[in-house]
Amino acid sequence: MRLVRLAWLYACLVLFASMPLLAAAPAAEAADTVREKIISQLGLTDVQKAAIEASRAKREKTLGELFAKIEALRLRIQDEFKKPVFEKERVKELHRETKELTNRIMDIHFESLVEIRELLEPVQHAKMIELFNTIGKDLPSPAFPEPAPAMQDVGSASADAPRDTGAERGK
Repeated sequence: MRLVRLAWLYACLVLFASMPLLAAAPAAEAADTVREKIISQLGLTDVQKAAIEASRAKREKTLGELFAKIEALRLRIQDEFKKPVFEKERVKELHRETKELTNRIMDIHFESLVEIRELLEPVQHAKMIELFNTIGKDLPSPAFPEPAPAMQDVGSASADAPRDTGAERGK
């Protein structure tokens, strides 16, 4: 039982350590290229372009700050797991803070979509949807990056592994 708990804690620590691998920079660059290509074909007015650029700059600044805070919290959680005395409530609090920041990021993404939708004329919106369906169809979702290859291998191997249902522990 104690060995299983230690193995679980180690697995969690490895997962936390590998989280930066989940962010795919090439996908972000491809998304920027596609975004610029789509914007250039929408026939935006100067006012619309300025509003989109101001919104993007504000959003990126805020998201950068939030991601930095999440990274700092992730490191603090790692440190808590490394300590000889485990303070479960402290880790739960750090995890709760991480979830709150993640929710703020999702809200910012949503608000950005609403702003763009309200800014575009109906013809421009229709053109944007058409362009996304052709140019941007193979891009990963920016909110949910593809896992790193090593993480995919772990997930596929565990599907065939026997699962601990807890039935043996109760005996």
